[in-house]
Amino acid sequence: MVNGVTNQRILESTRDRIGEHLRRIDLLTSRDLRNIENSCSLELRNGKRDPNDAFSIALWVEECEKLQQNPILFYKQQGKEHSILKDDDFCIIVMNTFQKQMIRKFPRIITIDSTHGLNGYDFQMTTIMVLDDFHHGFPLAEMFSNRKDTVVYRLFFTEVREEVGVVFSKFFMSDMAECFFNGWLEVMGEGNASYPQHLFCSWHVDHAWQSNLTKISDREKRSEIYKILKNLQQETPMLQFTSALTNALAYICNNEKTRNFGEYFKKNYAHNFRKWAYCFRVEAGINTNMHLESMHKVIKYFYLERKTVKRLDKGLNAELKFVRDKSVERIIRLTKGEHTKQTRFLSQNHKEVL
Repeated sequence: MVNGVTNQRILESTRDRIGEHLRRIDLLTSRDLRNIENSCSLELRNGKRDPNDAFSIALWVEECEKLQQNPILFYKQQGKEHSILKDDDFCIIVMNTFQKQMIRKFPRIITIDSTHGLNGYDFQMTTIMVLDDFHHGFPLAEMFSNRKDTVVYRLFFTEVREEVGVVFSKFFMSDMAECFFNGWLEVMGEGNASYPQHLFCSWHVDHAWQSNLTKISDREKRSEIYKILKNLQQETPMLQFTSALTNALAYICNNEKTRNFGEYFKKNYAHNFRKWAYCFRVEAGINTNMHLESMHKVIKYFYLERKTVKRLDKGLNAELKFVRDKSVERIIRLTKGEHTKQTRFLSQNHKEVL
C-alpha cells in the first residue's frame, strides 16, 4: 500500500543518491508522489474508487454484488426511500463468509460497541464480536450508520439473523445504553429458550462513576466513595454482595456530603447490580470490551496511521483489511497452534505431577 511511510522511504532513497549532476528524479517531492498515486489510481488500494465518496461506496457495492459470496448484507444510500429508515439515513452492513462461520461456532459471548473517527460524517461503526477458542476477539459483522438507536440496531441484528439464524448466546456485553441489548432481545429472543445475561462493560461503568463523582465536592470523601464502589464491584463471593451493597447504599445516601451521588447511584445501579458486579459474571470470564477497544485503536493507529479520515470508503477499507488479517491470524494459530492460559496451566500441572 502506498502510504506516508512508504513515500518517506522513497524520498529518502532518492535523495541519498543525488550526485554531481541533477536529474529530474532528484527533485522528487511529496506532491509528486501524490500526483503519481492519483494518475496511476493507486488510491484504489485504499478503497477510493471515485473522487466522490458516496459514488465510490456505490461502486464497491456493485463490485461485491458480482461476487459469488457477497459480503454486504444491507446497503441504503442517503436520499433513497426505505420502509424503516428515513430518506436521509445511511446504513451499510458487512459480514463475510469467514465471519458467518465464526458466529455459528462461537456464539457463547457476544460483545458489541461503536466508535467514531473512521469518516468525516459522524457515521458510527458498530461491531459485533465474539471470543474464540484462543480467547481472542473476532469481529463478526460491521455496520456504518448515522443512526444510533434501537431501530438501526434492530435492523443490524435482523440482517445477521437472516444470514446465520438465531444466535443462542449466554452472555451479551455492551455499554450501559439499553438500545443494544433491547434490539438483540427483540431479534434473537425468538425461539431462544433462555435469554442471554446482559453485562455492562466494566470500563464504561468505571468511567460513568468517575464522571459523576464530581457531585461530591470533598476530594477525600470522593476518593473514599470510589474505593467503596470498586470493592463492591469486585466483590466475588455472591452471598456477601447483597449485604455489602445494602451497607454501601446506606452509608452513601445518609451522608450529607455524598447524598447527591448516592441518589444517582441508587437510581442507576442499585436495581441492575447483576449487570456490573463481578460475582455475577464469573462464568463469563470477561469484564470489559477490551478486544473491541483494541480493534478500534489498531484500525485508527496502524491501518489509518493516526490520520484524520474524512472519506468513508477509506475507513471502511481499513476495517475490511483488519478483518482479513484477523482471519489469516486465526488460520495461522489453528495450523501452528498457540498456547492459551488454560493449556499453559494444564502443562504446568502436568510437569509438577511428573
